[in-house]
Amino acid sequence: MRLRMIVEALSKGLLERTADLLDLPAKAIRDAIAQADIDETRLPHGDWICKQFALTFRGPGFGRMDESDRHTILYNFADDLHDLLERFIAEKSNLDRLGMSKNINDYDLDSLEEALKRVATSSDKGGDGVEKIGSAGPYTIYKVTDAQKLKELGEGTSWCTRGSYPGENRAQYYLEEYRAVYVVFKGNKPVMQICEGFSWPMDAKNNNTTIPREVLKVLFQSDYPASWLFYDYLAQYADDPEILKLIINAGLNKFYTISLRSVNRVDKLAAAAQRLFQVWPGLDDATKEMAKAFIDSQPAFAQEFERSMQGA
Repeated sequence: MRLRMIVEALSKGLLERTADLLDLPAKAIRDAIAQADIDETRLPHGDWICKQFALTFRGPGFGRMDESDRHTILYNFADDLHDLLERFIAEKSNLDRLGMSKNINDYDLDSLEEALKRVATSSDKGGDGVEKIGSAGPYTIYKVTDAQKLKELGEGTSWCTRGSYPGENRAQYYLEEYRAVYVVFKGNKPVMQICEGFSWPMDAKNNNTTIPREVLKVLFQSDYPASWLFYDYLAQYADDPEILKLIINAGLNKFYTISLRSVNRVDKLAAAAQRLFQVWPGLDDATKEMAKAFIDSQPAFAQEFERSMQGA
């Protein structure tokens, strides 16, 4: 039954032309395909299968080989094709994610093998230079400290850090500048790249974007906002008790000192102070204690917070 369906699905003319090129009966190709267990679900790829036979065994020498040797070679080749097709069908969505064709007719054996190797490499997100720091909802967040891994994980995006970027690749530059870059996946697709310090979040099309709240909470497990962004985040997320605690904890941390020199704009300080004052009544006691400690540690911020109280 399988053999009949395969033979019916394959182009009879193509089979015969392939057999003529190989100087052997078309039945030998049909038998090899059937014995390799290329089943009904692979029928749409029949023409491509025959083409690969023709491209691989073209030439008079093969047809003059002993029939038993020919059969063994054809069977082994068909078996390899079977495995390659299985991988191609399983990885179609990942080929698309990496910007490669999902059409089998766009490949020969070598280019298909190379494409599937790229998929395998990009799917291997672990190893040296990559740390999975957590997941949230549909997102998985990786901390990348190796330039080659950053190039691999960025495939399928428009980032200048991806391996296939046509211009000067910036993966090494960003890692030297920021020490780490975070790559956020949504399912199997990279959707966001964020530099250390929560800075320069870019979507897959390389446009500035906003970090989703659930992703931001995961980032706090291994990082803190850059000092020049700190008060922006405080103003933006003061309404989220969980994130607010994380931000205030970062402000109390001694890894960096927050000062007006690093903020550069007094209005950022004032906006954050006013926002914190606005949400103050709804904070729990533990958060208020943390916030008081932070305010006491930052005289400039304390002054702006006092002004907000006086203006109420």
